[in-house]
Amino acid sequence: MKPNDTAEIIYLKPEFAVKEKRRVAMTTEYSHRIGLVLHVDDSLPEPRRTHIEVALESEQGVASARFTERRPHLMVVEYDPDVTSSVHILNKVTSHSVRAELIGPI
Repeated sequence: MKPNDTAEIIYLKPEFAVKEKRRVAMTTEYSHRIGLVLHVDDSLPEPRRTHIEVALESEQGVASARFTERRPHLMVVEYDPDVTSSVHILNKVTSHSVRAELIGPI
């Protein structure tokens, strides 16, 4: 898989599975990943949330980024702390004219 390839992502949920196609970050190069939760103060429409997710996933060291379905003001980001930092991720989100705070690790 190349960095700009599209892959099918399946989110498994107790009630159903959701399929979508979008660009995914290559994760095999990262030595380890940790999870981070961000709180976004603004109510964002779906296209804007998707734009932020894709922008974060294009960052070096970010394995995945997604807003939670039931709480769309929360974003979960998996990243390699040897490559990037939680502060860099927060700055990337706020660079999209969005108010956000770090809540902490998962």
